[in-house]
Amino acid sequence: MSILLPQYLRPKRLELCIEKTKIALIILLYWIVSIAMVFLNKKCLNLLDAPFFITWFQCLMTSMVLILIRLVSERFRSNSDPFQSANEVQTFLRKNFMLPTIKLDWMILKKILPLSIMFVSMISFNNLSLRVDQEQTIGDLTKLGVMCGILASMFVSLNSIFVAKVLPIIKHNVLHLTYYNSLIALILFLPLIVGSNELSMFKSNDETEMIGINQTSSSVTIETMSRRFDMNFWLLMILTGIFGLLISVVTNLQIKYTSPLTHNISGTAKSCVQTVLATYVFNEHKTVNWWISNIIVLLSSAMYIYVRQQEMNKQFDLKDSIKTIVYNRNEIDENLNEKESKHLIKRKYHHLNQNDLCKTSNRLIADCSSEEQSIIAQIVDENDESSRNDNDQNHYHQIKKNKKSSLEEIKVIP
Repeated sequence: MSILLPQYLRPKRLELCIEKTKIALIILLYWIVSIAMVFLNKKCLNLLDAPFFITWFQCLMTSMVLILIRLVSERFRSNSDPFQSANEVQTFLRKNFMLPTIKLDWMILKKILPLSIMFVSMISFNNLSLRVDQEQTIGDLTKLGVMCGILASMFVSLNSIFVAKVLPIIKHNVLHLTYYNSLIALILFLPLIVGSNELSMFKSNDETEMIGINQTSSSVTIETMSRRFDMNFWLLMILTGIFGLLISVVTNLQIKYTSPLTHNISGTAKSCVQTVLATYVFNEHKTVNWWISNIIVLLSSAMYIYVRQQEMNKQFDLKDSIKTIVYNRNEIDENLNEKESKHLIKRKYHHLNQNDLCKTSNRLIADCSSEEQSIIAQIVDENDESSRNDNDQNHYHQIKKNKKSSLEEIKVIP
């Protein structure tokens, strides 16, 4: 049957095919959620110029949603375990999406703190957090823009590295990591919100004039004040909070099932596709150099995917060879152990025959296992057969000897 199937569906390659499909689906989900998250953030930032507060609210929504789901699941959990079957999908969900406990482990919080610092730093230097659009400033480059771009790239890479480092601490559970990281980020973002003076946007017009904000920013504050009770604005904020939970989960999943390097390559390729989509959505016109740079990045990402696929094939072949060697070695060890065990039993009971077995049968049956009893019975049969052969041989020689003596007596008679 396996000969009729294509090579990628044969049983030997089925495990590799499943692994590649799982990784492809995770990366695709990351791209969809991440691109949607960028456009939602852009919409929120156009309505409220407070990137730190928006990110803080997303972390708050992430923590609240996880706690709410945990409470509901504990409230309606049945006595039976829903993961009793050995279904592969259920096993995958149980490993990655078991809800975190509400009770906090301070040792785990302490170990996840460096990751949260990297996460907050990544957001701080992200291009969405920068108040100036570098492409629209006068001049080609600015020192501030270059420095922020370098730091943003560095913290994006460090964030993925720290995620891979912290995952074993919480048993590779992505929801636990998202929960702890969001709680710590809630505290770390507070000084940034206060330091960037984003709270002033939620103050009244009189308060802003008292602290010396100019007329332009005051008018912006009035506009922001009108949105404080705008239901559509807060529904959009809640939606971005839910997508904040999703992007955290799929990011951790992508790092877990690939690597920090693959995650960064995937993020770079996603950014190129995202900017290309933005040109159509917002009807923007870009230069030829801009298009060439995006094409180079996408082609380089495709080459990296090809190399990674070849590495996965080699790793699978090596793993399959190791499994075969280990299986054969275990079979040899089992056969050797079985032969050695039988040899020891035969050495112990090699002298027994049927008469001895009858005399000591009760003791032997009581002291020996079923395997030893079968071997003892085989030894007794062999000994009895050998004894019969010896008796027959002796009887034959005795008859032959008697016959010979009889012939000699006949010759002696005159």
